[in-house]
Amino acid sequence: MLVTVVTLFPGFFDGPLGAGVTAKALRSGAMRVELTDLREFGTGPHRQVDDAPFGGGAGMVLMAGPLAAAVAGLEDSHRVLFTPAGGRLEQATLDRWAALGSL
Repeated sequence: MLVTVVTLFPGFFDGPLGAGVTAKALRSGAMRVELTDLREFGTGPHRQVDDAPFGGGAGMVLMAGPLAAAVAGLEDSHRVLFTPAGGRLEQATLDRWAALGSL
């Protein structure tokens, strides 16, 4: 299975991917992981990927353009977008995803 992760922090994954069950799956070839740096798809001289929320307020949100560009080449892959408003991640969902060719 190929897992492509689109992230602003690709260096973060060195530790988690190098330990435990994930590392074993990578070593055995059962899983491959490709990291895509979202900043490569950013706009302007600073490769901006975030903006102030519509309507004001505190915090920042990801811009749709860079995220859409980052996943544009993944048409044949099942896409998962984690969000605080999302549902609980359960084993049945993980089992379903594990049966896919790419995620």
